[in-house]
Amino acid sequence: MLLDGALRSMILPFNRQKSAIIHSFRPHYILPINTDSFFRYEGSLTTPPCEESVIWTILSEPISMTKIQLGLFRAIRQNDGSEIKDNTRPMQPLNGRPILYQSMKRHFKFCDLSNPFVKALGQRICQF
Repeated sequence: MLLDGALRSMILPFNRQKSAIIHSFRPHYILPINTDSFFRYEGSLTTPPCEESVIWTILSEPISMTKIQLGLFRAIRQNDGSEIKDNTRPMQPLNGRPILYQSMKRHFKFCDLSNPFVKALGQRICQF
């Protein structure tokens, strides 16, 4: 699978050498087919000092990952070879910042509270 190859190419540098050239990696191979609808908001880094300098984009369509792929993902290391961990941060207040929803569809209804992202934010971002 394409995701396997991408993950393996990120792991190899730390298993055999300090760096490696990754040829012709195309991110669209690991993205869902539909990238036409997404959420976007201004946020912060997930690790200290948590600078508010990031524009986050979350695709509406999730991608799936096998247990093997998850294992490969967890094997990726930082530059010093240490594990990547504790890089999450609790949800923060919006503080007046908008969450934008973009869809290339002409007509859409967006209030599906079964979507965990929408449920966490509540109905304040619903659009018709």
